[in-house]
Amino acid sequence: MNNSSNYNMYLKTSWGILIILLLFSACQTLRTVNPSEPGHVEKMNASENELIWIYHLAAVLCETTYYTITEEAVSDLDSLEVRVYDSFQFDIPSCSSCGCPSGKRFAANIRRYDLNRAMGIGWHFLEDESVIEKYKR
Repeated sequence: MNNSSNYNMYLKTSWGILIILLLFSACQTLRTVNPSEPGHVEKMNASENELIWIYHLAAVLCETTYYTITEEAVSDLDSLEVRVYDSFQFDIPSCSSCGCPSGKRFAANIRRYDLNRAMGIGWHFLEDESVIEKYKR
């Protein structure tokens, strides 16, 4: 009976030490992930990590000019810390009256997790894949 009691004590102590060691090692590996740190993207789930295309109007005729060249559009995204992987300019048919959106558009390739920030400054999700195939460099 004494051996059984010692064995139970040994098991309880072993489990206790194991749990404490696991807690300490877990606490050492938990830390805040910096988005600019290499490897950050790999720590996210696949849907957030997916590359998507977005676009922005160049102007509203007779009213507002947003961008004149692709680099200006990309620079705005950079200022929000939205990484742009590729970009291009494209044109679509549009009306030529004042108040109409211009046919000139700028497209940028970004991570899905940046979409809301980009939309906050007027960018839109580019759903038409034929535009990408036709105009992409």
